[in-house]
Amino acid sequence: MSKKLRMAIIGCGGIACGAHASNYDNIDDIEIVAVCDIKPERMELIKSKYKSCAGAWTTEDYMDIVNCPDIDAVDICTPNYLHAPIAIAALNAG
Repeated sequence: MSKKLRMAIIGCGGIACGAHASNYDNIDDIEIVAVCDIKPERMELIKSKYKSCAGAWTTEDYMDIVNCPDIDAVDICTPNYLHAPIAIAALNAG
């Protein structure tokens, strides 16, 4: 059996709840280990609505995720203007 990809979702608004998280529920090789949003209620909603996110830890600071060595990949679901700084930080962290 192959190792699961340990992912984090950064941004728990419309696109994360409306498209991404629902699809992760159907992918066995991905484990959502963390979710991040500046609004705690969005993180709680995504965790309660999607089984793939249920066990994820939460943070309001995406740098907590970027700096976590146990995360293999991030799904950036923030508004478009925030994609570049988050992606650059994630790439720089490896």
